[in-house]
Amino acid sequence: MKISLVKINQVETEEIKSFRLEFLKNKEVIHGSNRLTTEKDIEKWKRHINRLEINPGINEVKTLQYMVLDGSNNLVGVIDLRFQLNSYLQQEGGHIGYSIRKSERGKGYAKMALKEVLTIAKKEIHLSKVLLTCKSQNEASKRVILLNGGHFDKKIEVNKNQVEHYYISLV
Repeated sequence: MKISLVKINQVETEEIKSFRLEFLKNKEVIHGSNRLTTEKDIEKWKRHINRLEINPGINEVKTLQYMVLDGSNNLVGVIDLRFQLNSYLQQEGGHIGYSIRKSERGKGYAKMALKEVLTIAKKEIHLSKVLLTCKSQNEASKRVILLNGGHFDKKIEVNKNQVEHYYISLV
């Protein structure tokens, strides 16, 4: 099984709409998508992503956004890589966020996508370590982080949720 990470412009708008709709039907947030959960206009969302990659606004950070495709080029997930951390990301966002659509979970896509993004973080952005966070009850995300070399740092409370912090060394 293989995946590929592609830029948003390489995925049809209708496929992104379908992806988004699956999350909304399941009442889930699309982590690592930079507002795709709340943005109804996909073209507007794409412009937002392009701006984040080139010239982020105040309180935003430079971000690389990828769509995760399976071996048949079906959209199965999203993942983003943030160049640095603002105060929000230091608490509950981290350097990398990701989501796999419910119908495709449990197949290893998140693990493979995170592995590829860690390579990008090291080789292209030259980060020495990355922070990943997840809610304490999110066992699947914890497993993905640990399988990619994550080390537990601490647990904090954010908006009445327990959020765990993990670091992955890239050196």
